[in-house]
Amino acid sequence: MASAPQTASAAFPGEVDDVEPFRVHDQTETLRLIEDLRVTRALISVHDRGNRSWPAHLCEIAPTHDRVRLQYRSASAPAPQSAPVWTCRAAVGLASIRFDLAPCDTPLSADRSWWAHWPVAMYRFQRRQHLRLEAPVGRPYAAAFTLMGQAIELPVCDLSIGGIGLRASPQMASMFCSGRKLSQVRLQLGADHWFVVDLEIRLARRFQSKLLGAQLHLGCRFMSLSASDTALLEQIIQRLTDEQSGWGRSR
Repeated sequence: MASAPQTASAAFPGEVDDVEPFRVHDQTETLRLIEDLRVTRALISVHDRGNRSWPAHLCEIAPTHDRVRLQYRSASAPAPQSAPVWTCRAAVGLASIRFDLAPCDTPLSADRSWWAHWPVAMYRFQRRQHLRLEAPVGRPYAAAFTLMGQAIELPVCDLSIGGIGLRASPQMASMFCSGRKLSQVRLQLGADHWFVVDLEIRLARRFQSKLLGAQLHLGCRFMSLSASDTALLEQIIQRLTDEQSGWGRSR
């Protein structure tokens, strides 16, 4: 299965970009995003009020989850107390995140690291309001439905508690405009889990897959999901989250 979208271009009517900022209110999700930054040592761009920036990575989380420690990657680095707040930008998976860090009173260490208070607010720049996960490669994740009298089955490329992403051929673009409803979709998430749901296409955009070439990504939200299906979906997402983030495995 191809990876989720890498590049997008507005190539047909109704296409929209998935770049709306969303404030992360769930503290568990905030912790998971911060932990992902630490584990992957992802590049963080640290900006002052004048928008000057320095590369860094997050190297430690306090056990009390009230502080984080950043380490500059450049030889020249400003003192953390030279600004009351530093704006940090980074990429986690397919999303860009932004958060502000207020430095603690401790000075810059010899290894160019410094402690900051836990971020008060974090923003994720993508349309969906729920943590989005890539569908695992090699497992049966697909959506089957009938549209315009035609039986269609599309692979699921990502999912969240709020909806799913589907991959289609660009030649099918005219069928999948934003706002179209897909009724009685038979959704398979793994070998043993099936759902029958109604979907609404919220966005449609083209992207370039390294394996398959030009593709069409459909961002869909669930319109109908029973309480039991929601509970099962949450379990599936939690298992995928644990697998993809490395939680529960030794590091």
